[in-house]
Amino acid sequence: MTNLRRSAATAALAVSLCFAGVSGWQWRAERVWAGRVASEVRAAVTGDTDPRARVDALARMVDARLSRPRVAEPFLRWSAMEFWQAGRGECAAGARVMIIVLDALGIDAHRIILPDLGHTTFIYRDGGSWRVAPGIRGPERWTDLTADHPRMSDLFQIDHGDVLRIRGPVDRYSLWNWSRLFGDVVEVNQLRPFPHWLVMVFETPSLFAAVVWALLAVFIAALAFFNKVTCDHPRRVSAQRDHVIRHNQGTIP
Repeated sequence: MTNLRRSAATAALAVSLCFAGVSGWQWRAERVWAGRVASEVRAAVTGDTDPRARVDALARMVDARLSRPRVAEPFLRWSAMEFWQAGRGECAAGARVMIIVLDALGIDAHRIILPDLGHTTFIYRDGGSWRVAPGIRGPERWTDLTADHPRMSDLFQIDHGDVLRIRGPVDRYSLWNWSRLFGDVVEVNQLRPFPHWLVMVFETPSLFAAVVWALLAVFIAALAFFNKVTCDHPRRVSAQRDHVIRHNQGTIP
């Protein structure tokens, strides 16, 4: 590896590690924030450990907090903490805030997209079962529907298994919004939940960025190591060959 390539690889590795560190610090700050909000939820439902009570209490807090209309967001969207601090967002933002804070409460939650109703809400584990939550700031069609069915269990039934089957007034649903990648050209309705750790990576932009930068740093280090090995090997072989030739010629003992 030439000195120029070595310097470029070192600089790229340093930059990747720096960005990974900054993103990791931002993720840590969001975890601290989520813990504070979770403490407020526990205080609001003192003595009640029922997940439904905690979900309902948090939903009221988030609905009151995200009172301002949404604005333009980056591709990865704002973090849950940024939505909370700005007081802006609609159903998708509310779902992100709920999922992150519920994780701090020890409740596994997963967003669900209902394109026929124009709504994004979330499902959460209650014991060994999944429950559909009303979500935050739904559109008019959703509001009219839930007004007649205030209990989500009366509106949706979930058949459990590796693939979730939701029976209710929806023909299409997905556990992830793949249209953000494919647009409207390809429709992907994901019915199998992601592992919880992967949900947290996708729902936390700073954690996602930290993972990407860390993987990039590993790739650069591996590439530099491979380049060094492949470049040094021919030189070592050539040096050994020269040594053998000189030895055979008697120029060295």
